[in-house]
Amino acid sequence: SALVRMSLSIGRSLRAASFWRTLTTQTQPLARRRRLPPAHSLSTMAAAAAPFQPAFDASVPKSTRVGFIGTGIMGAPMAQHIMDAGYPLTVYTRTKSKAEQLIANGAEYAASPAEVAAASDVVCTMLGFPKDIEQV
Repeated sequence: SALVRMSLSIGRSLRAASFWRTLTTQTQPLARRRRLPPAHSLSTMAAAAAPFQPAFDASVPKSTRVGFIGTGIMGAPMAQHIMDAGYPLTVYTRTKSKAEQLIANGAEYAASPAEVAAASDVVCTMLGFPKDIEQV
């Protein structure tokens, strides 16, 4: 009886080892399993793609107007970093006192999210709940 239990245990161990050996040989990195297209086909695909033309030049801060909706605990520092990078900023928040520091540093305050959108090329939102996003 003890001999039978021991042989069953050894059999299970061998099956487990075989399973793990099979599993580890089948999970090779993707680069080994898949052949990547040749470099010349990648360059051909890139050349054939239409060049992307942005509507504005975001690399020049003064030409890109940024709007920011939601200047709470996370939004205010993010908006400040945008201003520090030289972008003109228009902000909206339901509680105007949360935007006072940004306004003092040169941001413009808008009375509604629609005014922010009208005055901006890019609008960032940092809102807490889905109902807030739907409201904006």
